Amino acid sequence: MTASTSTRPASEPSAGRSFLRRWPPAVGLVSLLALATASVLALPSTFGWEPILPLTEAMQIVSFIVVGACGGTAIALQQTFRLPKLVAPFFAIGLVLLSALVMWLAITPVKPIGDLAYGLAYGLAVWTPFGVVGAVILTFVATLIPEQKRKMVTIVAASVFALTAVVSIVA
Repeated sequence: MTASTSTRPASEPSAGRSFLRRWPPAVGLVSLLALATASVLALPSTFGWEPILPLTEAMQIVSFIVVGACGGTAIALQQTFRLPKLVAPFFAIGLVLLSALVMWLAITPVKPIGDLAYGLAYGLAVWTPFGVVGAVILTFVATLIPEQKRKMVTIVAASVFALTAVVSIVA
């Protein structure tokens, strides 16, 4: 019998360290894709046209950031455990629904205030379907981007977001 009973080679990092190493770039990529998408979808309302999504611009930006964080976390989980790329969107759905549940539970004690709680609950009810669909689409698109192209895609997404922000401010 040997004293070492570990089945993992000494050079392989633990799942926690692997996840923490993969999480920031994955969340950054999906969040920037989400911000670029949100800013493009909000652009028509800048010029007085009807908004594309029935959400306020601030809620739209915040919801896309939450979706980006959930999608990036899902990709980091998928990569950490070396699962097929198709699994990441399903993880993202679960994370978005979990975040909606947490927000719902945070709203529940606010009920005595009345209108504020109603507005938050209505916003959450409107946001959740868009959040789930957005998480699936953005996470799936991000998983299809080859590893070598992710930095370029991140730069392009940040540029699109910055350009639409400038257009929104100037217009």
